[in-house]
Amino acid sequence: MKKYTLTRSVFVDAGTVLALTEAQVRARKLSLEAVGEGVYKTTAIVNFKAGEMIGMEVLPKSLESAVAAVDEKPARPAARAAKD
Repeated sequence: MKKYTLTRSVFVDAGTVLALTEAQVRARKLSLEAVGEGVYKTTAIVNFKAGEMIGMEVLPKSLESAVAAVDEKPARPAARAAKD
């Protein structure tokens, strides 16, 4: 799963599969169903705060403006032209 940091508060729809930490699960245990080790399916709409990190296989369009990818490496600066 690709990891994302939330840049603002978001609501995640029921039926979404997420990778979460144990602390995140404890706070939302009534709205989650375990589907694997560290992977959960939401059974209701779940709220996450800005700054939290979540993992998702497919990022919904509705969340594209609310996340920053954690796995992506920053762009490398262009190589300087060699001086003659």
